[in-house]
Amino acid sequence: MEEGKLDRYIKPYSLRHSAITRWLQEGIDIASVARLSGNSSKVIMDNYWKAKTGFDIPEL
Repeated sequence: MEEGKLDRYIKPYSLRHSAITRWLQEGIDIASVARLSGNSSKVIMDNYWKAKTGFDIPEL
């Protein structure tokens, strides 16, 4: 905020979901993401690990 890079204040906790989702998309394994975030693997699977959408399947 002070540097003018954000248009509004965002609480650090608000970025938690984004961080967890990004770690998973980057290929970090679920057990490691669970440990980094302080969640169980079940919580990660139930709340963050979703099927990818928006991609094209090539014709065979």
